Amino acid sequence: MKNKFYLGVILMMICSLIFQQFLAWWIIIPICFIIALIINKKSTSSFFMGFIALFLLWFISTIYFNWSTGSTMAPLLGNLFGELPGIVTIIVTGLIGGLIGGLSAMSGSLFRRLI
Repeated sequence: MKNKFYLGVILMMICSLIFQQFLAWWIIIPICFIIALIINKKSTSSFFMGFIALFLLWFISTIYFNWSTGSTMAPLLGNLFGELPGIVTIIVTGLIGGLIGGLSAMSGSLFRRLI
């Protein structure tokens, strides 16, 4: 059953990466919801599936954007939130994405129980 978990993580990452290029950032919510609905795992497993997928996606994306701008993005955002170091800003960005992905995937899993 771990294959379903890894499949869900990879599908969420790929679909979110593709659709975020063309649509708003919140497109990750219905993507994680629908994938968790289809894969049919328990709610805690679905939460971790969405959390890991979106944490990795946003964490890696933030590192890439920070690197491509010459390491200026994360420190500037950190200054907005009370002089946070750049790495803390990157980790917090990943955690926010992870929580959004995890909660939406868990909602999809719980919705599956209703139908």
